[in-house]
Amino acid sequence: MNKSQELLEAVDERGEIGFLDLATKPQDAAAENLLAVRLGNGETIFVQIDRLTKIASDRYRFGGSFQDVRRAAGQTTQTANQPNSYERNLAAIDARTNAAKSSCR
Repeated sequence: MNKSQELLEAVDERGEIGFLDLATKPQDAAAENLLAVRLGNGETIFVQIDRLTKIASDRYRFGGSFQDVRRAAGQTTQTANQPNSYERNLAAIDARTNAAKSSCR
């Protein structure tokens, strides 16, 4: 798997997990400091880049709660054009788990 295909995990202060989506950009071009996070329920939210701290090569901690971000006006985007994102996230987690098990043998 090359770097562009790796899943970068983001975990908030409550333990909720999402995946950074580097391909999705905010509609407002002036919002360059925002990064998309795909959540397990299929939602995409945008978080401030400076609130993400790298804690491993493929994992970041978000300094806040994804739930609070969802509550903020204009932050929640339903993924109607990508109805299977939840299933893709689950499959990605399974693939990473299986890869980790294989490398331990």
